[in-house]
Amino acid sequence: MTETFEPIRIRSPDASYWIYSLNSPQWVTVQCQEVGSPTAKTSYQLLRQGTGILPNSSSCYIHAESFKLLPHSLGRTTVTLSKAHIVLPNVENILHVSEENMLQPNIDQPTHLERLDEILERATSRSLTRGLDVNKIVNTL
Repeated sequence: MTETFEPIRIRSPDASYWIYSLNSPQWVTVQCQEVGSPTAKTSYQLLRQGTGILPNSSSCYIHAESFKLLPHSLGRTTVTLSKAHIVLPNVENILHVSEENMLQPNIDQPTHLERLDEILERATSRSLTRGLDVNKIVNTL
C-alpha cells in the first residue's frame, strides 16, 4: 500500500471492537461509559499506527482530529402513525362580490372553466362526505 491511503475503521460484527488501518501515527481519545453507571466515565489517549484492533470499545466514544466513532447502542422506538386527509368544505362563494369586482378588470381574455368543472364534479361525486378532497383533484389534474 502507498503511504497516502485513506484511513479505515470497521466495527466488528458483534460491535465489541473496532478494526483500524492508519497511514500515519495518530493520537486517539477514548471515552467509555462504565457499565451500570450512568455518570461514571473513563477517558484516556492512545497513540495508534498501522493496522490493529481497539478491543472492548463497544460503549466508547472514540475520536481524533479527523474522525469520530460513536458507541454501540441498542434500543427500540415505538411510534403510532396516523393517516390524515384534508377535506375542504363545500363553499358556494369563496369570494365576496366586492372581491370578484376587483379581479374582473384584470382578466385579459375570457376563461373557459368547463373542463375544471367536469373534474370537480367527478371528484366530488365519488366522495361520501360533503366537501372537496384536494388529493383527488390534484391527482386528476
